[in-house]
Amino acid sequence: MRAAADLPYVRSMSTVDTYEEIEEVLRSKDFAQGVHYESSAFAQDTLITLDGRPHADRRRLEGPLFHREALRTYEERDLAPVIAQSIASLAEQADDDGVVRADLVALMDQLLHRFAAATAGLDGVEGEPAVRRFLDDVHALGAGWQIEWWEGDHDEVMRTALAARDRVAREFVAPSLRRRRALADDVRSGRCAKSDVPTDLLMTLALSDEQLDEGFALREVVFYIVAATQTTAHAIVHLFRHLDEWFTEHPDQAGRRDDEEFLRRAANESLRLHSPHPAFVRVATKDTTLGSGRSFRAGERVALLYAQANRDAQRYGADAQAFDPDRRIDASAPHWGFTFGAGTHACIGRPVAIGAPDRPDGGRGTVGSLVTIMRALYAVDARMVPDLAPVRSGVSQHDAYERFPIEIRVGGART
Repeated sequence: MRAAADLPYVRSMSTVDTYEEIEEVLRSKDFAQGVHYESSAFAQDTLITLDGRPHADRRRLEGPLFHREALRTYEERDLAPVIAQSIASLAEQADDDGVVRADLVALMDQLLHRFAAATAGLDGVEGEPAVRRFLDDVHALGAGWQIEWWEGDHDEVMRTALAARDRVAREFVAPSLRRRRALADDVRSGRCAKSDVPTDLLMTLALSDEQLDEGFALREVVFYIVAATQTTAHAIVHLFRHLDEWFTEHPDQAGRRDDEEFLRRAANESLRLHSPHPAFVRVATKDTTLGSGRSFRAGERVALLYAQANRDAQRYGADAQAFDPDRRIDASAPHWGFTFGAGTHACIGRPVAIGAPDRPDGGRGTVGSLVTIMRALYAVDARMVPDLAPVRSGVSQHDAYERFPIEIRVGGART
């Protein structure tokens, strides 16, 4: 995989790769979200591209979707059942010794599709034909959303992505939005209570005072389903490989596979080492000079190469390139580095991935999708397949896998 600084898209911009400068840019009001021109058909006016008051208003509107109560609903209602169903389906293919081989990348597709649909508010993603269409379209949408980092013919990638967007709009978004508009009318008229309607993106938008047209709803839904599936899927695969290697090197620690806090630290460490995209892009809103003395002109586009900053030895230790779930770090640095961003645009979905802690007042926190999925995989003794090597993605400049063979054991512990 090429270094981020060598990628064609990055070479068109100024670059920043030190921890101090990246942190300052992410927190500075003198830099705005960078516009990715090719993917603007998907990203325009979504939460991730807004700035200033519009961004603050949108984040305030959608924030309740990431409160602990909502996150517990997603984990217990949507994620846990589909994990159980997917594992049960694999168990049917087990050999006489109870072992079955599977592709972890494909398995993550199956695990996360319902979670993505539930948080976005899409009805009808049920049954094999609809699920398969949905998954194929999510893959195409992910490529369109991140086309700047895609290898190959961008025109073909965009045509495929736009066709997928139109199908998702017709089959899922339009009918789901009609239902939620009707529910919103019932809430406003007093025919039903707000607590009785779904907790999801489309319902939140339908209940808001924001002008809600199908184009806006579609763009925000696409952002949510891509974020909920692709980033989590890649994160799980990296985490699984790191932990498989860790437990091989530390067999005396096998009992920690069900330790929630250990798995959360491992997830944070893996997220630090594997960024979901090669760079953050920002634009200087005026002539500005950083504390380091480096200057940027108004309108200058800047690529923040945060993967390197995530390995800063001063904050993460001399062995910052290595995976160590027990790492002790500088108190000023987040365990996950800049993987979730920083400042006003820090990722709103971070608690979905790594959970939310218990509140001081006794309110119960959440586990997070990464820990929930890893515990389910370890419950069936999932491991890498010794004679089958994982295959890296050849179509994207992302740090991702195309195939990742694993084997699980159902009906008994492995000897």
